[in-house]
Amino acid sequence: MARARATVERALRATRARLPDLFAAHTPLVVAFSGGQDSTCLVHALAGQGLDLLAVHVDHALRPDSATDAQRALALAASMGVAAEVVRVDVAGYRQ
Repeated sequence: MARARATVERALRATRARLPDLFAAHTPLVVAFSGGQDSTCLVHALAGQGLDLLAVHVDHALRPDSATDAQRALALAASMGVAAEVVRVDVAGYRQ
């Protein structure tokens, strides 16, 4: 776990050096948030950076339980103290 944390912190330092305006205090930042391991790690790492962070989960409504996944993503973001929204897109409806 310590190695993973060090890797994430190193990546954040490198990104902060390349994009200093992005990491200015209270910069609004929207992050795509599936609720999976990768996006959860990203949101968790960014949560402590002093940004106005918004995690957005897109529910494509392709599976019957997709709304449950969306609610889980909202709860996960809330547990990290991050504002979150769900955008539902009726992908199947676009096929017609």
